[in-house]
Amino acid sequence: MFFGFAAAMLGSSGFESSANFVEEQAEGVFPKTLRNMWLAVTVLNPGMAILALALVPIPEVRDEYQNTLLSHMGDTAGGTWLAWLISFDAILVLSGATLTSYVGVTGLVQRMTLDRCLPKVLLRESRRGTPYRIIISFFILSVSV
Repeated sequence: MFFGFAAAMLGSSGFESSANFVEEQAEGVFPKTLRNMWLAVTVLNPGMAILALALVPIPEVRDEYQNTLLSHMGDTAGGTWLAWLISFDAILVLSGATLTSYVGVTGLVQRMTLDRCLPKVLLRESRRGTPYRIIISFFILSVSV
């Protein structure tokens, strides 16, 4: 339970990207943001774990539903429509996580470039104000991994 909670604190809260927004937030807003993230993770993650244990036996999870547990839980609890809804939601969450990683790395590289840790050429922007060299570099690095 502890390890699942700890992994979920990073994986589903978006906490890793909140540092980019601290500079743009008004005074006193970040503690509220942090409190809300802790509250959501504290309620949702143990609740999902308990629901999973209540709906699906552990050996069945290990043998058959290791990669599709949430959609199987939806199928068990509400039928095929709920399994499809959960799968669609997973696609949206993955898309949001990908966007968050681009926002996070763009802010980090801009900050490191302004601190003279990286070459200034990365700060060049398009006509619309997008630091395209950072985005393309991150895409190439991600694809190569």
